Amino acid sequence: MEFDEPMPFEEALDFIRAKGLLPTSLGSAQIREKLQGELTRRSVFSARVTQADILSTLQDAVAELAAGDVVGSSFTKAKADVLAAIRRTGYAPDPDDRGSVKDLTSDARLQLMVETNVLDAQGYGTFTAGNDAVALEVNPGQELVRFGNPDRPREWNERWQAAIAETTQEGATDGSDRMVALKGHPVWAALGRGAGGYEDTLGNPWPPFAFNSTMGVIPVSAEECEELGILAPGVM
Repeated sequence: MEFDEPMPFEEALDFIRAKGLLPTSLGSAQIREKLQGELTRRSVFSARVTQADILSTLQDAVAELAAGDVVGSSFTKAKADVLAAIRRTGYAPDPDDRGSVKDLTSDARLQLMVETNVLDAQGYGTFTAGNDAVALEVNPGQELVRFGNPDRPREWNERWQAAIAETTQEGATDGSDRMVALKGHPVWAALGRGAGGYEDTLGNPWPPFAFNSTMGVIPVSAEECEELGILAPGVM
């Protein structure tokens, strides 16, 4: 994913600065299974990163991005800072993992670590601003849409339908075409916790709902929500 725009919300900076460090030897699926969503939302972590110094550098790098412009050059610097912190620990990857996402020094893993935390902060900022009383009156709904062209797109309509099955159809479309729901609908939290048995999720009610996801949300007006049948006429 390319970053060429500033991170727009002060809330995003406060969000990343307020997080604690959560060193863990768990893999991503184990983190989802064993750690509560509220704990991970309040923590800087990455699967199988046990050194707090690495996480502290990651937190500082993401906060620096949040305070400035999320552009290619600054994103590259953030990855370089985290790589330097990893190397200071004397870390050496398992030979079988070298160059893969399991190798903390690989570009794929560094990209994942920084990008996930940046998108998480952006998602929180959008979530907070979008749930302001004025914003809710104008745009009470939001739509799950794909940004970019992933090599292996996941079936988010199926995930949506699984999340609806675990929550309620009221206030949301069925996901056969568009994936739209009121902002307070439990489908958003269900997507984040992996409703339907998905193990790549992050536990948040805001995007990114899963690792390496290009899915995000856009606001949907009250008029359009009424047309879709997810909001009663005259409610807003």
